Amino acid sequence: MSLAGNIDQENEELRSFIKKMWKRTRPKLLDEVIPPPGSDQMTVGKFYATFLIQDYFRRFKKRQEEKQKVQKHRQANTRVLTVGFLYTPKICNL
Repeated sequence: MSLAGNIDQENEELRSFIKKMWKRTRPKLLDEVIPPPGSDQMTVGKFYATFLIQDYFRRFKKRQEEKQKVQKHRQANTRVLTVGFLYTPKICNL
């Protein structure tokens, strides 16, 4: 098994390995676990990758919403306080 190469060939190698190790494995079960060549079936790996992407997106979106709430809260509670008198600088034209 390797990470690079033709996925159908890798699946066939895995099928033959499973058949050697567990000789009584039914072909129907193998088709459910390892898709047959040329099939675009959803595999466990694809499903899990999709789940992880969705989970990450939900957590990212929640963090962004929480940041926005904090920023809005800070803006709503911010007040400008001035002490003393208001100083306006004069601009001199030379």
